[in-house]
Amino acid sequence: MGIAPYDHYHAGPDAPIPPGVYRVVGHTDAAVTLLLVAEETGSRRATGRIETVDRETVDSLEPAANPDSGFDPSNVLEGVLLQFKMLYRKLR
Repeated sequence: MGIAPYDHYHAGPDAPIPPGVYRVVGHTDAAVTLLLVAEETGSRRATGRIETVDRETVDSLEPAANPDSGFDPSNVLEGVLLQFKMLYRKLR
């Protein structure tokens, strides 16, 4: 199996690393460095947790979707507008 930076893998409760969704952030011929990017449920988290494992461990994990792929910039704008509306109502 080819492993490339930005690939994503899901580690379940029986995996040799803590459960969650991991992104490949580096690799050599023998090892792969993974960054935990989401909880096991797929909820995005900025944990900073790094795991370095051998390639066989990565081969035992399930490929996963990128948890960032659901990001929609219009949701951010909508949230900011809502905050301004609430502030306006409070101040009048």
